[in-house]
Amino acid sequence: MDNLKTGPNLFYSIGFGLLGFVGLTSLVAALSFALHIALAFWHFPFILTLSLILYYFYCAHFYRATKQSVFVKTSAILLAIIILSIVVSSQFYDLSHDGQEYHQEAVYQLGHNHWNPFYKLLSNTVNEDLWINHYPKQSETSAAVVYAFTHQIESGKAYNWILLIASFCLATAFLKQYVNLSAKKTILLSFLFAFNPVAIHQVFTYLVDGQLASLLLCLLVACLLLYHSARWDILLLFGFIIVIAINIKFTAIAFTGLFILFLLMLLLLNKQVGRFWQVCVTAAISTFLAVILVGFNPFVINTFRFQNVFYPLFGKHPVDIMTFTSPPGFPEKNRVEKFLISTFSHTDNIDIHKNARVPTLKIPLTFNRVDISELSSPDNRVAGFGIFFSAIFLLTIVLLVALLLDKRRLLFKSYLGGFVAMLVFSVFILEEAWWARYVPHLWFVPLLVLILTEGLTAKWITPIKNLTYVLLFANIAASICMITETNILKTAEINYQLNQFKASGETVKVDFNFFEANRVRFTEHGIPYRQIPIVDSVVLHMPYTMAVVKTSKPLPNLPKPWIISTANSLKGVK
Repeated sequence: MDNLKTGPNLFYSIGFGLLGFVGLTSLVAALSFALHIALAFWHFPFILTLSLILYYFYCAHFYRATKQSVFVKTSAILLAIIILSIVVSSQFYDLSHDGQEYHQEAVYQLGHNHWNPFYKLLSNTVNEDLWINHYPKQSETSAAVVYAFTHQIESGKAYNWILLIASFCLATAFLKQYVNLSAKKTILLSFLFAFNPVAIHQVFTYLVDGQLASLLLCLLVACLLLYHSARWDILLLFGFIIVIAINIKFTAIAFTGLFILFLLMLLLLNKQVGRFWQVCVTAAISTFLAVILVGFNPFVINTFRFQNVFYPLFGKHPVDIMTFTSPPGFPEKNRVEKFLISTFSHTDNIDIHKNARVPTLKIPLTFNRVDISELSSPDNRVAGFGIFFSAIFLLTIVLLVALLLDKRRLLFKSYLGGFVAMLVFSVFILEEAWWARYVPHLWFVPLLVLILTEGLTAKWITPIKNLTYVLLFANIAASICMITETNILKTAEINYQLNQFKASGETVKVDFNFFEANRVRFTEHGIPYRQIPIVDSVVLHMPYTMAVVKTSKPLPNLPKPWIISTANSLKGVK
């Protein structure tokens, strides 16, 4: 069966299975916490089994004649994706600042120290306890489920890949069924949708914005599918996405709410009253579960203990996290000024305290060394959507104008046009829309506009569309190359240094400097260490962390992996 109006296609089925696994991870972990059960080794296989049971009933409903065959084949694909995601993630270290500072610490407390966030808050002896205690924990809790099973803390990043692949599958399913495109263009557009620069840059980290990017694409597709059909499986998929997304980070609440409200408005305008109430009930139940059960910590705890659901960002004694993380000059500017400066500047990761650089405007399609080198950063503050996004932004405006001139009436009646408007509105309700990681769904706008221009026949439109496709692909390709190269090289450098520590045979003196989760690297490699404050200027720095090490003798000169030797040769380092 290959028709989304009456049943699912293969891509949809895979997307449904993956999101069912993630959704059940959230629900089972929350129920365990509520029952005073800490995360343990058995959680992961138990949740995986539940997911396969749900998927079997799904297959039995839609593939009655061939349910056994379809279930076995597609389950093998699901298991392969999940296992490969865990294996790949475990091979790379998180190089991000926030990931090493508190996201990974949260995973450690949940998966190793058996912390139950429903009944106990971490003491201030735990590094960055404020954020771990009071921020949403969907990403960290899911990662801890995997960590408790594998005992490899980096393996928890698997959910980045799982959600990215799920978003690709759902996008493909929708385009394949409801948009009249060639098979090649369907796959290309789905790839462009799913491989959002924010998701790409964070796929090897414990940062959560990449997961939010993938989830917002899943939510967008779920809304588009519900516009056409309110089948039980699409409603269930919709519910899973809401539960997961709301618990990723605080801003996801606003974005998820806007997506849902806009879908409900569209259904009412089209007099789909029955479907309207089905979506309403699903959204209400899912939101209740997301806030009261899965999000008991932080939403309920923050509200009752600190009188504000968004504590510590709001309420009594709010913490300002933006002023010191903004580029120089940004705190004094309005949201539109900041957005335009960021969009039309060279890609860079600068803040007020980090260095002397300021955002530098550029001509679209041009780039320099800073653009290329900073593509290795997981959370660029300036021009975070990539080196060609300023040109893509301008071309999108040209295509929108062409749509307004040629098919204005059709555009205003188009539900896809409505979603474009909603996406733009949802971006600019946020004061900090200049930072790509805060508004990852902006990436969807040029892609939806390209879909809308498929009906335009003017000859001058074709080269503009083709150029936009080329730039979107080149933008993503550049990010993939730099992020992959950086993570392979830095992981090799970290492993080499850890092997040196182990080969030295001594107890290493280390000062983690707020990156205390790095202690897991020592324990997983069997390296004895002693954590002490180090003020000596002659220290060894661990790559891509704030941790420093003091040894009593030079580290052994072990044979360097080929990738390190090659990189050193290119840099002229012996």
